[in-house]
Formats: sequence, structure tokens, C-alpha cells
Amino acid sequence: MLVDYSRPLIIFGPFKETINDQLINDHPDTFASCIPHTTRPKRDKEVEGREYHFVANRKQMEDDIQNYLFIEAGEYEGNLYGTSINAVRDVAYSSKHCILDVTGSAIKRLIRAGLYPIVIYVKPRDIKWI
Repeated sequence: MLVDYSRPLIIFGPFKETINDQLINDHPDTFASCIPHTTRPKRDKEVEGREYHFVANRKQMEDDIQNYLFIEAGEYEGNLYGTSINAVRDVAYSSKHCILDVTGSAIKRLIRAGLYPIVIYVKPRDIKWI
């Protein structure tokens, strides 16, 4: 299968957050995170499209979640948060691998959207490494 975009990257296992951060910091031309969506109000000094995509209409985001336009979504303190397929696609088509910290169910949604992720499981050599 030939793809014309940089495939998303999902790492599972211990220290995945550290590995994700290190990849983005050490190789910013190759790896990036995507910008999540939220229904919470924008705070001072936040910029639309930098920290979040701010969704003014909660019903619209709920509908988009129901229509599988998000790979993952949840609610925190009464506000919805989620990662949209388009946010992942934006990074992928910018020639960077989108680093995702998601659950296994998001993999199916990515594949259905035609975004075939690279999935890596990091297994420590020994329990002492954890």
C-alpha cells in the first residue's frame, strides 16, 4: 500500500509520554502533535488553532463525535475534548508524523479514515527498567 502522507505514530508501553515528547523536541521537522478540539471557553492568551480548536457549539461537536469524525473524545469538568480525524490529517499532510497518545480503539477509527498508523509497543527488557 502506497500512501502520500506521513503516517501517524502511536506508541504503547512504559515511558510512552517521555518517548513522544523526546521525538517532538529532538525532531520537530519530522514529528508533531495535533491540535485537539474543545467546547470549553478560550482563556486569556490562548489562540484558536494553537492550543485548541475551540468549538462554540457543543451540539455540533457531539454530532461530529457521533458521526465518527473524532478518533477519541471525552468529557472533563462539563466540557468536551477530542482529537479529530482532520486534526491528524492536517499534521500528516504537512509531511510530519502525528504523535498520538490514544487508546487502541482509536486505531480502528484511523484506519477507517484511511490514516494507517504506525503502532509501536515498547517492552522493557526487565521489570527493573520500569
